[in-house]
Amino acid sequence: MAGVTHLIPDRTEEKSILKAMKENSTKITIECNNEMDMYYFPAKKISVSEYQKVTRKNLKKIIMVGETGSGKSTLINAFVNYAAGIEIEDPLRFKLVNHEIELQTREISGYLIEDTLFEYPIMIWDTPGFKFANGRKIDEKIEQQIQKLLSVEDEFHAICFVIKADVNRLTDVQNLIIDNVKRLFGREAEKNMYTLTTFGYGDRPEVLRTLMRSNFPFDENRWFTFNNRHLFKTESQRWFGSKIYWDITINSIIQFHNTLAHQLPFGITRETRKANVFGYMKVESDEDYYADYVEELSSPENK
Repeated sequence: MAGVTHLIPDRTEEKSILKAMKENSTKITIECNNEMDMYYFPAKKISVSEYQKVTRKNLKKIIMVGETGSGKSTLINAFVNYAAGIEIEDPLRFKLVNHEIELQTREISGYLIEDTLFEYPIMIWDTPGFKFANGRKIDEKIEQQIQKLLSVEDEFHAICFVIKADVNRLTDVQNLIIDNVKRLFGREAEKNMYTLTTFGYGDRPEVLRTLMRSNFPFDENRWFTFNNRHLFKTESQRWFGSKIYWDITINSIIQFHNTLAHQLPFGITRETRKANVFGYMKVESDEDYYADYVEELSSPENK
């Protein structure tokens, strides 16, 4: 894990941001109880089908990938609770990603996060958990949506591979995720691939040795560990170890975003864009549009 230090905002700044977030949020009444209120995090949600390139000063663009059950949805929710200034003792939490809805829709969603504790706006693309759809074939619907996204977006700062800390052997799905990400994003993306381990205990997890033996481009400076099991626990549900796990996650979030602040983006090459355009348009049987788009990419002004 990168040994990056960062000044934690004081509680005055945190509470000011938290107040603004709460005022602009909708309460999830069905998930509230006597000890904790739940709110939808106020981010602009964007679907791949309606996406047009977002421009903001210092905007960081990241995409999250992982196998079903890796803890990716809860990790994203941990990010936004930190961004809103939430502390473990606060009687409220925010949710950005609803895991149950994600499992039903199988859609990639983009979230534009602004005016938070982060020093920059962030565009997070959340992919549903990968799994085998038919036999031994990876879920094509997710792959096609990534291809469509990459036909519009021309750069990213980070591809975050979310994986459990105790994995000692990669599953077939995890190997396919790695292969597909490298194929879809191109070799230029390898220096922007991050490892985010979940269900960690603060020590060096077994999964790192596993990744080093694989074809994943692992880098010590782009690895961060998290434990989010107590994110939504109420005061009566927490125990003496809860604060330890909470601090592991908060410290890693701070270090991750401080590293991301200095991360240069990688560009999607014209060849990679063409391949992705062909991939999703071929499936949609829109060969005429595909031909026109490739011709546009090949024009002198796009070279």
